[in-house]
Amino acid sequence: MLVAVAAVFAAAACQSDLSETTVDEPIVEDGSGAESTQSVLGSGFVVWESNRSGNWRLWLRDLDGAEPVQLTPDEGARLHCCPHISPDGRWIAYLSLAADQQGYPQGGAHGALRLIRPDGTEDHLLLPDARNYYENRAVVWRSADELIFIDSDRRTALLSLASRQVETLTKRKSESFPWLIDSRLRFATSGRVSFAPFDKVRGEIDERSPVGGCQPYFSHDGRWGFWVAAPGGPIHQIELETGAVETLLKKSDPRLPGDFGYLYFPMLSADGRAMAFAASRNDHPHFKADYEVFVAPTNPTTLKLLDSPVRITDHPGTDRYPDIYLEPLELGLFKGEAPLRVNVNPPGEPRRYRWSWGDGATAEGTTGEHTYDRPGLFGISATADDVELIGRAIVEPPKPPRVTKVQVSHSGSAVTLRFDEPIDVEDATWTLESGALVRSFEQIDDARGLVLHLDQPLITIDRLVVEGIRDRSARPNVMSRTSLDLLPASWPVDRTGLVLLWETGNSANLVLDEDRGVEESVILRAHGPARLDHSWALLPSGGRFTASKEIANRLRWACQATNELTVEAVVQPQPTARSRGVILAAAQGKQNFVLSQQADTLLMSIRVKSRGPDASPEARMMELPPGVESHVAVTYSPGRLVAYLNGEEAFSTDEIQGGFFHWQTFPVTIGSDAGGRSTWHGALEGIAIYDRVLSAEEIRESATRQLQRVAARDEVPQWTLEVEKIDCSEVPTLEEITPYREALATCEYRVVEALEGRYDHPLARVAQWVIQDGQKAMLRRAAEGEVGQVVVERFRDNPQLDSLYLSDTLPDAPDLPLFYLVGESRRP
Repeated sequence: MLVAVAAVFAAAACQSDLSETTVDEPIVEDGSGAESTQSVLGSGFVVWESNRSGNWRLWLRDLDGAEPVQLTPDEGARLHCCPHISPDGRWIAYLSLAADQQGYPQGGAHGALRLIRPDGTEDHLLLPDARNYYENRAVVWRSADELIFIDSDRRTALLSLASRQVETLTKRKSESFPWLIDSRLRFATSGRVSFAPFDKVRGEIDERSPVGGCQPYFSHDGRWGFWVAAPGGPIHQIELETGAVETLLKKSDPRLPGDFGYLYFPMLSADGRAMAFAASRNDHPHFKADYEVFVAPTNPTTLKLLDSPVRITDHPGTDRYPDIYLEPLELGLFKGEAPLRVNVNPPGEPRRYRWSWGDGATAEGTTGEHTYDRPGLFGISATADDVELIGRAIVEPPKPPRVTKVQVSHSGSAVTLRFDEPIDVEDATWTLESGALVRSFEQIDDARGLVLHLDQPLITIDRLVVEGIRDRSARPNVMSRTSLDLLPASWPVDRTGLVLLWETGNSANLVLDEDRGVEESVILRAHGPARLDHSWALLPSGGRFTASKEIANRLRWACQATNELTVEAVVQPQPTARSRGVILAAAQGKQNFVLSQQADTLLMSIRVKSRGPDASPEARMMELPPGVESHVAVTYSPGRLVAYLNGEEAFSTDEIQGGFFHWQTFPVTIGSDAGGRSTWHGALEGIAIYDRVLSAEEIRESATRQLQRVAARDEVPQWTLEVEKIDCSEVPTLEEITPYREALATCEYRVVEALEGRYDHPLARVAQWVIQDGQKAMLRRAAEGEVGQVVVERFRDNPQLDSLYLSDTLPDAPDLPLFYLVGESRRP
């Protein structure tokens, strides 16, 4: 039986210690021992999607504890989704979808965009055709009168409710994952989960690499993004300006009641004072599982939870995608570090109030004034004969500023420091250990950032010592002397002429688009069994990776303009194979260039003529050592092709003549040709393509830096085990794992013998691919009782798997370590 929501939150109304962010129980304290009866959140309501009535409809519940009610009317087989509340709480926007839009279709489900009042009245059509962004997020309220939405052509647009005028924000439509843009029109996100800068003047989104997970969204003030980072949690937050990421709520967080630890569908209230989300008992399917809705008070400044979440729904149906609205606090919200002085002037005609400050202090008077000396979450009330007004104070422990991020610019001429709160630098000093000088400085991001401009570029590791920085509290807290390592961007050595860059899968991989003057991430899409390894390197594994058409265009036009080309990469081939494998290519039938391997030999083919046997001459350049990382580079200008191995020239020829006049825009593929043939097996990282010829000195330095980076990584141990299969987890369907398109499942094996590496347990559990690229994985899986060999690594040593779906329906075995199948099982 559910208790009233307001009563549950009332326990936190007076005081809750903020020195720890994992409060398990609300703390009741008002100095007299009497419990508060005023909810710390105040009045408001929660709205969500539910199939409890048979079809998907919106449901609503007031925070005063009233029973849930169906908000949207029955509409036959149509589905209602994507509720989002206007900042003033007067309207709820939602999509009404046809029955065939069930699920998360790529490109977004499309239907009618409607508005409805919270009391269920004035339900009306706003737009006949709009979309969500792949999952059930369809709009961003920019203000109480403006809605950002996705139009029928998959472009992002802005609608004025008063005038019904529509302004298209993005020039280009999205083919598969439409974008929503934050209320300040600075960042965009989609179902692929990235937070990309948006340039309103150009109408362009400067894409960033996906971070994994689902359901990204923004705080209304545009400072934060948040999303579900992996199946069932955690919920992460990102400071959009700095890129600093923190955990907002953990999967199976101890503050969650019972066993409801599988988290999804987070949404913040417009004022940032509460977060709504849904959770299940470790059951994933978004359209069938018993998800229940929860709400928790949050700190609008940091988004941190101020108290334990409270359950809002209790029904075996699926309750999901909630949103929450809180009425403004009549006395306001006060935030800051202790000691925090609060002055309150109640609205309306002057009255004599009885004041309760939530920390045991009381007073009387027409206005209120109080100082909080200790941290906590405090409910404020002002009571007269016929009225009670409420407010809230969030008092944080006094603490000095903290550096959250240090970034050296690509040029090495500037150092940016990000802090967790606004800072004062009046008495600050900063010195570099090397003796380099700071030429000037500037504060950015509302005084949360500090940019130091150096008198000479930073080219080697240095150390910055900062002193005297303080916060802007009433009683300032001074940051202690802090030493910060400065790591210059070590690679590429010189970005001039850089067309494509892909270091590893967890790097930004930014390339300057000189035509537009902005940086954009190079994003590679995996096809078939292609995946990343434990170092985030590319493993084509019989599949391939492809770059965007924009990259293919840029590569063609840039190299045609110069008639020069450099390709460099760190490659680790598997033991030699007789068949030819394409490592990196810009080709489709015909070609611009193809870098390939046959047996131990590295080959390069470049198109320099229109047709005929000499149109794409091929050079057999050098041998590649199998099983080890090698830096390779190939440069070409008309009449001169040179190949380098680990920084040293290994091959050259002047037999290839001609330029790139006949190049076309062909797909850029890694690991095979554009059709998925001529597959190459090995690991690949540190890829760069330039529209110029790098000098021998640049290539030598690049090889040194790249190989040093690779050598500095911790070695990940592998085991080769002879095993007999016992049982495997259930293989989920693609529908069951939606919105994910990849999945692994655990299998249990009896260990016959450890052939490589020591392993003393008689059993082993191994996670292996069962769905890749939306298709069943093609890895051969042993039948029960079959004996074979597996090469495995510890699952925890493979962070690239953290955001992926893992089916584990085997009985619990906490003493068994979980491994990851590196390659296919094979017979001994």
